[in-house]
Amino acid sequence: MFQTARAILNRDPAAINLRTVMLTYPGIHALAWYRVAHYFETHRLPLLAALLSQHAARRTGILIHPAAQIGHRSSLTMVLVLSLVQRRSLKTTLQFYTASL
Repeated sequence: MFQTARAILNRDPAAINLRTVMLTYPGIHALAWYRVAHYFETHRLPLLAALLSQHAARRTGILIHPAAQIGHRSSLTMVLVLSLVQRRSLKTTLQFYTASL
């Protein structure tokens, strides 16, 4: 998690320090919940993984499927795109994603 927070701190000009990123960025919290849910998904506990994923989605507003493959230094853009998939139509999300490339 610290690698992800450091990557966000280096890339986001609004980030002040590591503590602020760790405590206030919902993307970090969503990734933390995802990592726990992913552990349960890979150890054949899909119901528990799904429950954790839904809990995280309610708390952060970001839904990440427990079976998704996300690296250790994920960019915040990846989490935002996943959030847009949850909230809007897929067509709008794909337009946003291709425009940001």
